[in-house]
Amino acid sequence: VSHLNNVVEHFQLVLDQRPVSHPDHATALTNLAWARLLGYIRNDLKDIDATTSLFRDALALRPQHHLDHPLSLYNLTEALTWHYIKKRTAADIHEAAQHYHKLLPLCPEDTYLPNIAAGNGVNYHCSIDDLDTSIQLGRKAVSLCLEVHADRDTYLNNLASSLTSRFHHQGKPNDLNEAIPLHEEALTLHPPRHPCHDTTLNNLAAALDTRYRKSHVSEDLNEAIGLYRESIRLRRLDLPQRHVTLHNLSSVLCSRFTQTQKNEDVEEDITLCQQSLSALSSLHQDRYFSYMRLQEAYLSRYRILHDLADLSLAVENFRLA
Repeated sequence: VSHLNNVVEHFQLVLDQRPVSHPDHATALTNLAWARLLGYIRNDLKDIDATTSLFRDALALRPQHHLDHPLSLYNLTEALTWHYIKKRTAADIHEAAQHYHKLLPLCPEDTYLPNIAAGNGVNYHCSIDDLDTSIQLGRKAVSLCLEVHADRDTYLNNLASSLTSRFHHQGKPNDLNEAIPLHEEALTLHPPRHPCHDTTLNNLAAALDTRYRKSHVSEDLNEAIGLYRESIRLRRLDLPQRHVTLHNLSSVLCSRFTQTQKNEDVEEDITLCQQSLSALSSLHQDRYFSYMRLQEAYLSRYRILHDLADLSLAVENFRLA
């Protein structure tokens, strides 16, 4: 948090030194807005409205024929999308969708278009044709965006997310096989200490887990387990979404226990579920998933060891859910 605060303070100082008449004022607005948006995504900052206003101000300084107008439109859409993800405000997602569709005709053949359509888990697609178009645009963005480009990691993750979405629609392994290297490259751009490192670990782990469930290649499962463990190690105990990673790790451990029948995997699975329950308040809606994960863990062990105590615990946790 202190590092992020330092970044925000730095970009605020830069903005203060570049008044509206300064040629870099819009860039300074954008840099500060992105630093604040990152804090909002990580739950370190709460004021998304001020962040959105900064992106709006930058867009106002970059009208339709400005070279950076599409990028500013994209930035505003990202802020609106994250606001929708956290608050479920219909007006935000409607405005974000409108800006996304404005972007499509603004990108000629020799420019890139960030793939907003699957950027943060929000699906604007009404048909598989829309998703295909989004992937095509995302590939163009990655191919035209140099390896040293500051936003290359965003385009990689966006394209990978779109490919994964299409895999869930159509079940074609090639989409996952293309998405996983994109997540791997994004991880190289988010080394340890990068604020998005743990999120990128989770993205790659989830993709590998999804491929394992399709192809049952144990290397994918083992790598997913290692990535989830590293993500948990990096996530603060008070982080609101930490229990989600605990659930994810417990799930892949249960899968490996079913495959190898090594008791230490199911023991760790049970411990992780108990930790997630301890971290959640008695009325938290996600306690349901912790109980169901515990039920599955005990049931998996019962199927292997045939201990009636495990069956009783599975039933008990099912009732608690």
